[in-house]
Amino acid sequence: TPWNGDEKYDDPRSPAQRNHDVLGSIVQAAARSADAPSLGGSAPTLVVTTTISDLDGGIVDVDGVDVAAPAHLAHRIVCTGAVQKMVFDRNGRIVRIGTRERLFNTHQRRAIATRDGGCVIPGCSIPAGWCEIHHVDEHSRGGETHTDNGVLLCWNHHHNLERSGWAIRMRDGVPLVKAPGWVDRRQIYRPIRTKRTEREKVRRRTAAAPPPRSVTAPLL
Repeated sequence: TPWNGDEKYDDPRSPAQRNHDVLGSIVQAAARSADAPSLGGSAPTLVVTTTISDLDGGIVDVDGVDVAAPAHLAHRIVCTGAVQKMVFDRNGRIVRIGTRERLFNTHQRRAIATRDGGCVIPGCSIPAGWCEIHHVDEHSRGGETHTDNGVLLCWNHHHNLERSGWAIRMRDGVPLVKAPGWVDRRQIYRPIRTKRTEREKVRRRTAAAPPPRSVTAPLL
């Protein structure tokens, strides 16, 4: 029977990979904590540098790592942390320093977490506190840092979204998710299911149900 968004599907990851991805979610959540250690008054910062020509499909340099990394790493960092733009001239002189830009603030994150309840991918059980916020329309391509453009994704689904076959889009500020073809042959975008949305469905069904028929007891 066609998948309708309710049934479980087989997770292709091995148990070891699932454990690894859960650990990644925990580490990300711990790094966002207000109680996390700071350096010079700021959270420890991963510095990634690249050129304009390499930003799309090229490579980036990561501070402390000798091997170059793929540029999509920089795009993921944009979603999960903060960005500060620095421009160098050909001689290596700093010619412009931008302000540090925090992408989703605390109030936005709390609102998105309340709406989504956790990772929006069906079947994923990672809670909201362990999730990252993903720009549905990429920030680097003009996507706004707004609750209408942010959804919760766990570490695994966020870092592998482009390769996983899952797709997300927004409709009037509500996330819709499309499963890969091997899960849903019909390729339909479906609203996410949370405890809040399920309670609302029950409330609507109850309100629409006809009142119970009164039964008159027979006279003895």
